[in-house]
Amino acid sequence: MKRNQIIEFEPRERILEKARKYVDSLELFSQGSDRAIPLLLKAIKYADKDLKSEIIIFLGAFAKEEVAWPLYEILSDKSENNKIRNHAAIQLSVIGPFLKNSQPFVDRLL
Repeated sequence: MKRNQIIEFEPRERILEKARKYVDSLELFSQGSDRAIPLLLKAIKYADKDLKSEIIIFLGAFAKEEVAWPLYEILSDKSENNKIRNHAAIQLSVIGPFLKNSQPFVDRLL
């Protein structure tokens, strides 16, 4: 009988597990922020509302340019939970002054 050499795993669960580790450990995040930020942005799609809120707050505190547009998308998504949209709005107001070229972003908000 031939054995299957492929290890099956749930990519969604792995992403969420790694995201939880980054959110729970500032040290782990700071050691690999170049990998952590894209992973956390990906995890937002799969996370429940509590983890999603934590990720949004976490990213707004550390990342700048690369999270502005994803946060804007969350803010403008009318199907998203209002609490999540409020968190995204708050984080956008925090990172807005740090954007290198904020005019396109300001134009879109207006």
